Amino acid sequence: MKIWFDTSVLVAALLKEHPAHAAAFPRVKAIYQGYAQGFTNGRTLAELFETLTSLPLDPKISPRDAQRLIRAIILNCFEIVPESPEVISRAMRMAAQRGMDGTAIRDALCIVAAHKAECEKLLTFNLENFRSLAPEDPMVACP
Repeated sequence: MKIWFDTSVLVAALLKEHPAHAAAFPRVKAIYQGYAQGFTNGRTLAELFETLTSLPLDPKISPRDAQRLIRAIILNCFEIVPESPEVISRAMRMAAQRGMDGTAIRDALCIVAAHKAECEKLLTFNLENFRSLAPEDPMVACP
């Protein structure tokens, strides 16, 4: 099975103290163990790095530790889908057709790229945001 991961699921999976860790971790573990194929994009990885290094944790996750974690768990096991001009254009059109601005483009990029990669699921804890862009899309799911 091909599964797209958004930032919210990756953060929860990587942080044991996250309230949604128990739901997210088995999904990432299945990718790590080769039971499914994991997909994401560079924008999601940048957002993951930003989130991990800015969370008010004690101890704080250093940029070096965040890089190591992302490299070991995500970069070594997931396919990172590049954002082509076609994907970006389709994502902008999706957001514009729904009258959405700002950060909606990040979610639209994930939806469009996940379809292009022929993913069967797009996992997110931000269902409301994704469903506002693609209300009838059965691919969008919560872990």
